[in-house]
Amino acid sequence: MRNRHVERDGGVVVIEARDTAGARRQIAIDLKDLPAVDAEAGWTVAADGRAISTSGRLLHRVVLGLSGREDRAVVVVHRNGRYLDCRRRNLTTVTRSRVTLGVAPLPSTGVRYVRHDPAYPAKPFRVRLRAGGRDHGHRWATLEEAAAEAAVLAARLGRG
Repeated sequence: MRNRHVERDGGVVVIEARDTAGARRQIAIDLKDLPAVDAEAGWTVAADGRAISTSGRLLHRVVLGLSGREDRAVVVVHRNGRYLDCRRRNLTTVTRSRVTLGVAPLPSTGVRYVRHDPAYPAKPFRVRLRAGGRDHGHRWATLEEAAAEAAVLAARLGRG
């Protein structure tokens, strides 16, 4: 099953796919990544909102050419928090260990220890610090509230 795609201005291609409920969704990629993306049989949108091929490969990893065993330690972060925006300028990579420790500043907010999770629209900003084998932090409605809590937690846990 091949997906229909439409070229837009600025070198962007929009792929039409269906999610698990059968609703139509649009996935954005760069025009130069179309050959690699078209090499897969077809694309759907998984329950977690990420684009996945019928062979089980994640679209953002295909776009960045991450497929081997050595690439498993690399985590792809969507800068704007939208999983279906797989244009290269929206993707960045960090190591899994840095994400687990919470020390990698995630570009989706630009604030250390604060992640943006669009799956929770009421409180999309999550503060997360890991210390002593447990997570510390909460969800917040605004980036300012989350940044304030992150600063207080970091000082309290000695991560200043």
